[in-house]
Amino acid sequence: MTRKPTLLLCLMRFLFLFSTTSCSLDNFSPAGTLNPSLILQLSNESSNLRVTFSAQNSQDYFLGYNIYLGADAREVRSRLYPVSNIYGSLPTLDPGNQSFTGSYTIIISNNTSGFLGGGSLSNSTVYVGVAAYGNDKGDLVYSDILVVSNILL
Repeated sequence: MTRKPTLLLCLMRFLFLFSTTSCSLDNFSPAGTLNPSLILQLSNESSNLRVTFSAQNSQDYFLGYNIYLGADAREVRSRLYPVSNIYGSLPTLDPGNQSFTGSYTIIISNNTSGFLGGGSLSNSTVYVGVAAYGNDKGDLVYSDILVVSNILL
């Protein structure tokens, strides 16, 4: 007659095996976090969009801020349409090797490419969000987009 192992015996075997073969997590460190940005003001200037936001990031892996546009808040939070900088690349606002703590203003041209197929922003409601981003040991990290504001251009 064979004896069936009890639940307690199985649990003890599992714990013994786990404790003798577990891997070390000494070198593990989670990807960093960045502080979210807050939009302070949106305004329409000659059909261009003026975005003023507040930011507080000075982490070593911080790279800059991206402004995202969308037809609704979901598109903005999905980061579908980032606004490129004057060189056609990201981030929208690049601090160089400096920390960014304070209030910043960006003016987005009426013919911004990438947003809604590159069409004009005139006579449309535009949703806007700002997120900090960085590269922590090869992992891209983004701050949350806490506030999505909208404006009719």
